[in-house]
Amino acid sequence: MTNVYKLIALDVDGTIVKEDRVPITPRVCRAIEEASARCHVVFCTGRSSEDLVEVLDQVDIKPSFHVCGGGSEIVGPDGRIIEAFLLTSNELQIIASRVAQLKREISYLIGTSWRCSYAEHERSLVGTVSVSAFSAEDGYEIVRTLSDLQLLFSINVASDSRDPKRAVVHIGNQMSNKGHGLCRVMSQLGIAKEEAIMVGDMLNDFPAFQVVGLKVAMGNAAHYLKESADVVVPDIEDDGAAVAIERFILKVPP
Repeated sequence: MTNVYKLIALDVDGTIVKEDRVPITPRVCRAIEEASARCHVVFCTGRSSEDLVEVLDQVDIKPSFHVCGGGSEIVGPDGRIIEAFLLTSNELQIIASRVAQLKREISYLIGTSWRCSYAEHERSLVGTVSVSAFSAEDGYEIVRTLSDLQLLFSINVASDSRDPKRAVVHIGNQMSNKGHGLCRVMSQLGIAKEEAIMVGDMLNDFPAFQVVGLKVAMGNAAHYLKESADVVVPDIEDDGAAVAIERFILKVPP
């Protein structure tokens, strides 16, 4: 029996968007819009909800839930944050003392946007700390450097939306990952694991792979993610996300 998927979750940067300010290709836009008429389309991204608007403005889809900030925020169909998994002041202090030693650019997800700093009264409003990396491999090295924190925090390498050649390391509380966020959305919508697909390219997509029935890695995905995937589609240059949607949602013959 052919699976009928009721939800497709799409990473953004490195999956449907090549780099910041570069439009989504017509084929990918068309596939996303056609999929929205058949199932729930959920963006599952490291972007803030404010930055996601740039993507939503490019596609005509039904209002939906989205996972932002690498899983620290869930945005409802009306565009408002309906749930956030924030760092405590103590957790933020622990992270800050460690990342300061890395001497990298640091940013903080506060509410709907990423900021380079926060005011004292905003300490309890930080969802994720982002550490800039020169490349994905550099990001993995940062994760290894912070390995002693992995029992306390969710630490993942993500694409840098500003520059496709760079990466970022997102650090949040243990519930702040794409898998937990997507699971919450699926619960809201009454979607079972076997009815959902996730398409991604970086290791921060791995937790989301664990909660869906079909795991799809882009051709440009990290090697480890490809090994974990059920299917590998072409890379972003060849509209791999559209290929996944056409094959599994729209049922377009190969």
